[in-house]
Amino acid sequence: MAVERRFQKWVHVHFETRDYFVVANVAHLGLAGNISISLYEKSTGETTKSSKTSYWIRNEIRTDENYTLFEDPVSGSFMRLEADGGVSFCVYTPGMHFEGEASCYLGEPFTQITGYPNGLGAIQWWGNLALQKGFVKCGYRVLQLEKGAKGAYDRTAGHRRMKLNWN
Repeated sequence: MAVERRFQKWVHVHFETRDYFVVANVAHLGLAGNISISLYEKSTGETTKSSKTSYWIRNEIRTDENYTLFEDPVSGSFMRLEADGGVSFCVYTPGMHFEGEASCYLGEPFTQITGYPNGLGAIQWWGNLALQKGFVKCGYRVLQLEKGAKGAYDRTAGHRRMKLNWN
């Protein structure tokens, strides 16, 4: 039971545009689920962020068996890794919404497997992305993000030691 509860899976995307850095994730951390969005405005240095964490049975975040689709039916959020290496996403948090599509950029994704004692370990995939379309909504402001903005994703599934876990 304790090992199963430590099984974690998430997908994280980020992009840099001329004016913004935007980051979002959908994560199932065993005991809790988290959905978050952060927006950094380069001209002002202001960061706007929003996060929703659900614990125990209230955590309804789910994935498919290959960890290519992460979805939360409660918020309507999802991130989907496409067969061609791209990512589509729609993430809702209190007061924020980040939606878009990105294509694979600069070659095939990188895969890493990290083993730990007792047969535990994690597999991670990283890929570079080019935004095809996207926007961020903060309250009543809607910010269109320029096509071609560069970014990346990190998709992870497995058992991680707490010292190594960014979540």
